[in-house]
Amino acid sequence: MSSLRDYWEESKEPLTALVLVLPLVMFYNVGLILTEWTALNGADFVTLGIIQWLGREGFLWFQATLAVIFLGSILYLRRTRSFSLKIFLPMLGESLLYALSMGTLILFVLERSDMLSVTPVDGPSLLHILTIAAGAGVHEEFVFRLLLIPSTSAALVKWTGMKVNAAGVFAVAFSSLVFAIAHYLGPESFTLFTFAYRSLAGLIFAFLFLFRGFAVAVYTHCLYDVYVLTFS
Repeated sequence: MSSLRDYWEESKEPLTALVLVLPLVMFYNVGLILTEWTALNGADFVTLGIIQWLGREGFLWFQATLAVIFLGSILYLRRTRSFSLKIFLPMLGESLLYALSMGTLILFVLERSDMLSVTPVDGPSLLHILTIAAGAGVHEEFVFRLLLIPSTSAALVKWTGMKVNAAGVFAVAFSSLVFAIAHYLGPESFTLFTFAYRSLAGLIFAFLFLFRGFAVAVYTHCLYDVYVLTFS
């Protein structure tokens, strides 16, 4: 029981969560290079900025810097607390459970709504799917959950005098709506159905972020996208 409690708490610890997410960031960056940048995520402002300011070579140096930060963070955590990378597998299993539940539900709804294609077509390669999913998991959770929820809540408390709990509820709802709307900034046409399920997905990711931490939200989002992109 104590080991489960330790895992539950440690997986939510901010620095631990960031360390667990860094390998996914590095995989996404490598995937971008191998797919010739065709799997770039729309919420990935970091990569766009690095390429614009430093060029492709600068991006490779950024990737090397991430690797150093990853290794340095592991050494720091191991020296300052009982940290082990063994936490990764149970975190991955937990995230997979959430992702399969969400993905199965949405595929069922899409099929019942005649929105799921059942005609075999040449879809994206496995590398494209994994890279797109990694980019969505990392950057969309970073923008819409890690940045938007706390900043919106803090702004409401400071500038409107709203109670902390009420501000948190509003911030979760607002981030979920913005998350759904952001998907229509590209070529995809707006439909009420897709907007509704993306808003619901945003709420689920927000609750995972708040109650299970950044890493679980990121990996759940990534695995959910792999599942849906593979079978839709």
